[in-house]
Amino acid sequence: VVARSLEDIGRSLGHVTLFKLLETLDKGKTDPQFKVFWQKAREGIENQNLVFTVRSSWAKPSETVLLRDEIEYETALEVLDALKIRVVNRELRQFYGLLRSLGVDELDADHLYQKLELAKVSEGSAISDVPMYLQNKGMRFALYDEISRLHNRKLGELRDLDKKEAIQHRLMALPVGLDMDGKIRKLHNMRRGEEQTLEIFEFAVPYVIFADSQGRAAQ
Repeated sequence: VVARSLEDIGRSLGHVTLFKLLETLDKGKTDPQFKVFWQKAREGIENQNLVFTVRSSWAKPSETVLLRDEIEYETALEVLDALKIRVVNRELRQFYGLLRSLGVDELDADHLYQKLELAKVSEGSAISDVPMYLQNKGMRFALYDEISRLHNRKLGELRDLDKKEAIQHRLMALPVGLDMDGKIRKLHNMRRGEEQTLEIFEFAVPYVIFADSQGRAAQ
C-alpha cells in the first residue's frame, strides 16, 4: 500500500516527509524482517514523480539533477532553469546519498554541455536572436561561472589525458562567446586581447575575432 501511495504521500505530507519515509525504508533493507518494505517501495520508483524541484514541481529521479556546491543555488538557478535543467529542491540535499541511489545524477560538465549543444545556437548569430541565457548579460556571466566551475571540477576528476583533451575540445566548440560586434561565437574561434592589441588588429588584421572583454558590444 505504501509503495503504491508514494506520490500521494509526497503531495499530502510534503517532500521532506516523503524522503524521511524513504530513508527509513532504505535503512531497513539490511534487516531480514523489514527489507521487504524497501523492496516493494523500490519497485518502479524510477517512473514515479517523487523528486521535488526548486521550481516547486514534481519529477522523476532521472529528470532531475543535484547541485554539489551550495553557492550554485545562489548563482546558477536562473540560467539552469532557462536551459530546462530541473534541479532538486534545496531542502532535499540532506538526502543526497538516497537521491543518488534512486537515480538522480549530479550536475556535471557533460550534462551542461549537452544542453548547450542541443540548443543549436548558430555560429555568428546576432545576440538578439539567441536564447535569453545568452542575451541577458547577467545570465550569460552566470553561465560562464557555472561552466568554469563544472569544467574545472571535471578536469580534476579525470586522469586520462585523452579524456581531458576531449572535454576541453567540447568546451571550446560551444557557441557561447560574445564578440565585439555583438555576435555569438564558438569559443575556439575567438581571441582575447588588451585595448591596444584590439586597436592594432582592427586596423591590420580585421578577420581575427576578439571576445567582448571590454563591454563594447550592445548588451
